[in-house]
Amino acid sequence: MRAFLSYSLSDSQDYVVTVLARQLREKGYTLMTGHSGSYYSTLDAHESVLRTCSLFIGVITEGSDEVNRVTHEYNKADEWRIPALLLMEQSIAADSGLLNHPNVVAYNRYDPSTAIQTVRKRVAHAKAPGTKQTDDTAAWILGGAAVLALIALLSSKK
Repeated sequence: MRAFLSYSLSDSQDYVVTVLARQLREKGYTLMTGHSGSYYSTLDAHESVLRTCSLFIGVITEGSDEVNRVTHEYNKADEWRIPALLLMEQSIAADSGLLNHPNVVAYNRYDPSTAIQTVRKRVAHAKAPGTKQTDDTAAWILGGAAVLALIALLSSKK
């Protein structure tokens, strides 16, 4: 299976990609990324790779500069019915429609407990007997552990 990781991180947080890639490989995923220095020249290439993936995970942190690309790729994954999750730092300005999507989690790096509880509840609900399996529930089953790992990696004390 292929997982697509689209990220907009500050330079000091790039290590997160390496850690997440290792965790996803251990779960049998091949990691594809949507990161590059040129938004417009590579968007079509990213989308063609994204179409071949069975999971999308997006992450956006404060101080990063590719927020629009990541949200665009998340919206494409959602449109193409690829199970998709997006983790955004609370300080990122975003459209309320995006923030209200059930597979978007806003987190506070200094107090991640609410986001962690939200992810755990969504994963438990997705796995519960009798839950209708949809692209949204599949995203939590396939990627919930990865989002928890991202929250842990990106959290810090004041």
